[in-house]
Amino acid sequence: MQNFFNPIEMVTMSLERMYSTIYSYLFGHPLIALGILIFLGLMLWKKPSEFFKLMLFVVALNGVLYVGSYVTGSMGVGVEKKHEITTEREKELFKE
Repeated sequence: MQNFFNPIEMVTMSLERMYSTIYSYLFGHPLIALGILIFLGLMLWKKPSEFFKLMLFVVALNGVLYVGSYVTGSMGVGVEKKHEITTEREKELFKE
C-alpha cells in the first residue's frame, strides 16, 4: 500500500499529483469521504459562517499552493538552464 502522507514526497509533489492522490484516497476509502461530506453538510447547516470561513481558507491555501508550484517549477527550469550553459562553457574551454 502506498504511503499517502509521506512529508518528503509531499514537498516534491506537483499540484496535479497531490490532487490525484487525495482523489484516489477518498475513492479508496468511501466511509472517510462520506464522513467528511456529512461533517461539511452539518457545518453548512448549523454554522454557515464558519463553513464559508473554512472554504475561504481552503481556496486561499489552494491559491498559495498553485502559485508556489509555478515558482518552484520556474526555479527548476532556471537551474537546468544554468547547468546547461556552464556545461557548454566547460566543454568549449577544455576543447581548446
